[in-house]
Amino acid sequence: MTHEQKPESAEFRTREAQVADLAFEISDWKSYDDNEDITIARAHAEEFEARGAAEQRRKDAEGDYGDWLPIDRAPKDGTTILVPVKHIGADVVLWDLNGWRETTNMLLMRDPPTHWMPLPSFPSEDRPANVAALEARVKELEGALRDLADAIRTVMATGMRPGIDLLRKELCARSMLRAALCEGDKA
Repeated sequence: MTHEQKPESAEFRTREAQVADLAFEISDWKSYDDNEDITIARAHAEEFEARGAAEQRRKDAEGDYGDWLPIDRAPKDGTTILVPVKHIGADVVLWDLNGWRETTNMLLMRDPPTHWMPLPSFPSEDRPANVAALEARVKELEGALRDLADAIRTVMATGMRPGIDLLRKELCARSMLRAALCEGDKA
């Protein structure tokens, strides 16, 4: 785990403390020689560091940037993409003939990006069951509104005073709409 990956609250041991701990772990209790064990531990630490550095050089050479891709492989057809930006983390941009533009204000980026990744999918695409439930609820509410509108048209056409059935339908439709609005506020 690199220094950047550890939380700020994590404490780091010095290299010498790590070597001392390793020397203690590899020591033979019968013939404990502090200098020899420290020398062996230092050799192991140097080997670990060399392996880590070689692995990082390999990743850099292969262009292994995790999920980030080199900007020269980014689409230049108006597709919006995510790019890392100093001080704000990331920004959504698109390419036009003059360069990379921020989608929030359509200004050209001052510093061209070096890496990019596609935008993630919207959460609603990951939960089709919720979409189906919402569509069913919308149809239910639309039906209640149609019933209310039909009842009002009937009363208006006949010139009669609203009866108890119409008042019940209106109250039912209003309570359903109120509940739907409350549901929408929670979503």
